[in-house]
Amino acid sequence: MEKRQKIREKRHEAYLRRKSTGWQATYYWKNKRARKEKMDAAKEAIRAEDQAKGIYYHPKQRKEQKDEEELIAMDA
Repeated sequence: MEKRQKIREKRHEAYLRRKSTGWQATYYWKNKRARKEKMDAAKEAIRAEDQAKGIYYHPKQRKEQKDEEELIAMDA
């Protein structure tokens, strides 16, 4: 328990130092970019998996499919 508290205090002190010097904003945006890239990669992998299973569709793809179905219905 005491070990956790020391680590927490040490991290908080580092945060306060970054904040006082102005580096916190740089630190935040740098890490935000890395987190966003990781999240986008994970989303893309899930999307590709769903497309392979036939679960996922893009709204534009769905509209094009409806248009094709309407044309086929008109021809019949």
